[in-house]
Amino acid sequence: MKLSVKAGLAEALVPKVERLSEPAPTIAPSLIHNPHSSRYFFQTHNSRLRTWSISMADLFSSEWMQTFGEQWNAEPELADALAKIHFNSVIGYGFEDNLEPTGVITVEDGRVTFAGAYSGQTLNWDLRADSAHWKQWLTKGLNMMGLSMAYMTRKLQFRVGDYTAMIKDPRMAGPFIKSFSVMSKV
Repeated sequence: MKLSVKAGLAEALVPKVERLSEPAPTIAPSLIHNPHSSRYFFQTHNSRLRTWSISMADLFSSEWMQTFGEQWNAEPELADALAKIHFNSVIGYGFEDNLEPTGVITVEDGRVTFAGAYSGQTLNWDLRADSAHWKQWLTKGLNMMGLSMAYMTRKLQFRVGDYTAMIKDPRMAGPFIKSFSVMSKV
């Protein structure tokens, strides 16, 4: 299969990356056109590959949860969508082998008002998985089909909370899925 490169189009479509405190990887994108399928895709060449990772010991720590809460509130598809339905909840996050969740957020009218370590709060939702699956979802995200499979195979456990009621209500299901992409920003 022969592929052709559309020069200049890749640069126009790739958003500019803002420099943060740590330099981003240098990427030279090329927009590739497959004449057999009339589709375009990006091919990147990394001149320097740098990875950022989070240790599973840090996941759901007080600091991690506080950053997650800030990112939650900054995401309109999450905070604003839940504010429209006056969503209030206390949500615990943790690992399947632990008796209690590690971190917790309190959500009032869609916005996180408390985020930190779990200290015995009464939970409306308690989400658990093993560290490998949390890492996978933080890296790759989770869509509706992936959520259903994770629930049915018990990779994602709802120790407290009604998964069926949540998934049947698109006003809640969409923001729930969005929360996983927000986690990946932490």
